Amino acid sequence: MAPSFNIIATTGKPILHRDDFWLTEAPVHDDETGLTWFTDIFGRAVYNFDLKVGQESLKRIDVEEYVGCLALIEGDQEHLAVGAKRGFAKLNIKTGKLEYYNILYPDDQAKQDLMRINDGTVDVKGRYWAASMRSTTKTLSATKHQIAAPNGFAFSPDNSIMYFVETRRGIIFSYNYDPETGSVSNETEFIKFNPEIHGPGAPDGVAISEDGDLWVAMFNGNKVIRFDAKTKEVKGIIEVPTSKQVACPAFVGEGLIITTAKLVHMDPEVGKGHSPDAGDIFYVPLPGVKGAEVYKVKFE
Repeated sequence: MAPSFNIIATTGKPILHRDDFWLTEAPVHDDETGLTWFTDIFGRAVYNFDLKVGQESLKRIDVEEYVGCLALIEGDQEHLAVGAKRGFAKLNIKTGKLEYYNILYPDDQAKQDLMRINDGTVDVKGRYWAASMRSTTKTLSATKHQIAAPNGFAFSPDNSIMYFVETRRGIIFSYNYDPETGSVSNETEFIKFNPEIHGPGAPDGVAISEDGDLWVAMFNGNKVIRFDAKTKEVKGIIEVPTSKQVACPAFVGEGLIITTAKLVHMDPEVGKGHSPDAGDIFYVPLPGVKGAEVYKVKFE
């Protein structure tokens, strides 16, 4: 028997659509410019748009390599900090040029070719955290090894807990976090997903609201689940009935941006019948609910 959930909201018509959207991920909002940014990983593009304007404001920046995640940079409106194919880079938002400042496996081209950064976030001190699909690195601090499909990274509002999603294993890990040193400890299986409890789908991107709750996109699950950070119980879901591969949520004002995917090689039916808005982006108003603070990368 399928689990029954409190339905918080249901997405309607997408706010953004392109026929060539493929894997839209990692939305991040810039309060200073009013723009929301996201990447289309396999489309090798980064986009921005103004939520108040919608589709007509959508702008595309072509990039030469995969970009898995994005972050704002303190004091710099000309670049984004990105996790890309070969490591961490600055992306020139006018030209699309990547300038790597830390390459994973810098002395091993073969290993570079086998991996890419997939998701990340920024902590309260401006450190950029990310995970690669294949490996760790010689030059950066490696926290967790042998990760199959790394996705959502997030910090609790008080910065004492770091959350990390392992999609393929269906687990959200939590860690005690020391923001002064950047050290993590006490790895715990915070939530182990079970279809009998949580319904279909695997955890993907995650957003944190001001109250500390986790809002988890469910890939192949047509929904975002809201979890109570204290009890780990499901408080409700946002239904995404027209797009099955729900990828990443992000708070913008009192509402949630939700990106989705159109990975037809994983499911040939995506983009047809049951998932006509695959790859598109939605916005759900959530009056009275705001996201936790979004931090910017700091370069010393």
